[in-house]
Amino acid sequence: PRAGLFSANKEGILGCVGYLGIHWLSVGLGAMINLPHSKRQDAHWIAKRLLLVAFLGIGSAQAFEMLGIRVSHRICNLPYAGLTLGVNSLVLGLLAFTDLYWPWPRRPMPHVYGGVQESMLATFLLANLLTGAVNLSSRPLLIPSWAALLILAAYSFVWSGVVGVLHARGLALKFW
Repeated sequence: PRAGLFSANKEGILGCVGYLGIHWLSVGLGAMINLPHSKRQDAHWIAKRLLLVAFLGIGSAQAFEMLGIRVSHRICNLPYAGLTLGVNSLVLGLLAFTDLYWPWPRRPMPHVYGGVQESMLATFLLANLLTGAVNLSSRPLLIPSWAALLILAAYSFVWSGVVGVLHARGLALKFW
């Protein structure tokens, strides 16, 4: 039963430590790959390291699974953190190799993408606050499909608009 604020959000509240750990691991991974003006050889080295991190992260999740510690996104445990870091590193590594061997030049990054890249934690927190506002103001599972789609479009427009405008103005919301 969801009697109070804590009981309605206990998984999210208790998982904050794990998600903060995933965030810090991701920041460390970002620092590892975000070298200024790296050369093409350095880019190959970074892509190989991303694939190594992917192998270690997914392998650690598999090892925990064999030890009987299941991956749980609800409590955001260590196997989940390893799996998340591994899968994201795998995607980044594959995208890095694709980028290295893609024959055409890249187009400029849209402001929304740049804003998310520059202010990831703030974007995540804003999206969570908006999700809470939607859940408190309506019953998303009980409303008609057209209304749910309208709410989803407004939700997406608000967070992406805020993040895009901040990036267009050169502002980044982070404390490090």
